[in-house]
Amino acid sequence: MTEAASAARRMEAAEPRRATLLRKALEACEQELTVLGRTEEARSVRAELDGTAGGEEGTR
Repeated sequence: MTEAASAARRMEAAEPRRATLLRKALEACEQELTVLGRTEEARSVRAELDGTAGGEEGTR
């Protein structure tokens, strides 16, 4: 999941599906990290998700 999120981050900001793909990848990554007990990393992903939820295209 972290690889999928990384790939979505690298997409061109002008790509129409970038925000949707990034959000889905980050949500899956957060869930996976939580299940693995990696709560600090999951919180970091959640913070990024909260930043992209408002439509911010330029994350990272």
